[in-house]
Amino acid sequence: MAFGGFVQVEYVNPFISSLLDVLETMAQVKASPGKPRVKEADTCDGDVTGFIHMTGENVECTLAISFSESAMKHIASKMLGEEVKELDNDVIDLAGEITNMVTGGAKKVLWQSGFNFDLSQPTFEKGSDYKPPHLADCKVIAIDFNTDEGSFSIEASMKDTRQRAELRE
Repeated sequence: MAFGGFVQVEYVNPFISSLLDVLETMAQVKASPGKPRVKEADTCDGDVTGFIHMTGENVECTLAISFSESAMKHIASKMLGEEVKELDNDVIDLAGEITNMVTGGAKKVLWQSGFNFDLSQPTFEKGSDYKPPHLADCKVIAIDFNTDEGSFSIEASMKDTRQRAELRE
């Protein structure tokens, strides 16, 4: 996530760790992260996306987890214990549950580190043309992950709200 163009690992690492933990624990799926990159396109890279907006005392951020169709069907099949052949409403709901579990796990780690966030209700979208409402005038940082059955990504935007408060004083 970015403040003024640089990645804040203390914010992003809990989301990565939580996502990898949720997938390994709930679906027995291992994923390998790529390198962070600044996202150029305004649409998500995947076919099913969970999105959440977070606000804290000194920070505001957005997070999207976007799964390719093949990755989501594989993860859903593992979690549900039966072969999933299509991205139906149950699978989209499951993507939302994964997003909830990931943000909940990350929020706990961030809270233990002194960061407190309020989370919005997550939204879930199907389709590769989804444009998540990331923060205006902020870079979006993305990290791609690969599994044996497909790919997914985390993308986030962040801004330090202390700067706005200081300008008003």
